[in-house]
Amino acid sequence: THYANGPSLDQVLLENTDLRGGTPISDVHLAVADSGEATQRHVVCYSGPGQPIPHEAQPARAFAKLFNGLSFGSPSPEKPAESALEQQIRSTLFELDRSAVKELQAHLGQDERERLDVHLDALEELERRARTGAAPETTPAVGCDEVDTGGITLSDRDTDNVAKWGQVQVDLLVNAFLCDRTRVGDLAFGSSGSQHGGLLGLVAGASNSWHELAHLALSDVTRKNQVDLAGETVSAADAYGAFDRFWAARIAYLANRLRAIPEGDGTMLDNTLIYWGAECGTDHNHAPTDMQYLLIGGRNLGFQSGQLLRLPSAESAHKLHTSVLHAFGHVEATGFGIEPTCGPLGGVLG
Repeated sequence: THYANGPSLDQVLLENTDLRGGTPISDVHLAVADSGEATQRHVVCYSGPGQPIPHEAQPARAFAKLFNGLSFGSPSPEKPAESALEQQIRSTLFELDRSAVKELQAHLGQDERERLDVHLDALEELERRARTGAAPETTPAVGCDEVDTGGITLSDRDTDNVAKWGQVQVDLLVNAFLCDRTRVGDLAFGSSGSQHGGLLGLVAGASNSWHELAHLALSDVTRKNQVDLAGETVSAADAYGAFDRFWAARIAYLANRLRAIPEGDGTMLDNTLIYWGAECGTDHNHAPTDMQYLLIGGRNLGFQSGQLLRLPSAESAHKLHTSVLHAFGHVEATGFGIEPTCGPLGGVLG
């Protein structure tokens, strides 16, 4: 119900380390089976207090942002230069459009303003080209492949579509790493209020929703809550497990793609941390307790992989976050977020 009161881990690292290096894009935020909006239930990353970073749910738009200025395959044939009058007309149209959009900004919410800011940036680039008559500069893409973003809808109810959607977004992220376009990515699957009615053949009560299923699974220790999944009657807990495995398969695809890429004295996965968490803990009531985190990869960053930490008592997740900050070079961090002096969590780093 609230926005975060400070920047997320990725933004803290970008501000305090050389994680970005010389990459042209600081970070990318992608979504699967979600709209990508910037409301509380849909965001993970924040640039500052109450400043959510929305996700890009549309693969084609993500591709355009990530690989702008790169050329894949044969170059396009040159187009004849515009006349001075044509350039002036185009420039005037851009100025009128931008002026009208700016007038709208004062009447819109934060999410809409952010989307308009992106639009204005694009208009400024087009205006520059119209004034100078310059063609867009491109550089041959080296080391990464063009990703086919076609054939995907934004429906979160079609299992095949969501699986392909997830694969394409992962491919975009991995290829952005390969081309060194960015080194920081955020990949979200659904939101805390996602319905996903029909996904995996789910029929859960009158509302037919994954959200309802999650709450049913909470009290389903005896497997008495029954739902229909892909034409079979199963317990709510077992159905929820099927969804967990479905999302986990997307993460496994990301990990395996990174593991297949040689890099330095290991693989790209050895030099990358997949920091996977869920919106709520095992109680499924949206409370930030008993949170679950899985750290994949990061061997060359000092993470002790292949273990399950069984803690003798409850520990703050901020300690785990602090350990991640240290692994990426921000060793001055004594804590994170609302616990600035909590220190790191023992057993995470070697």
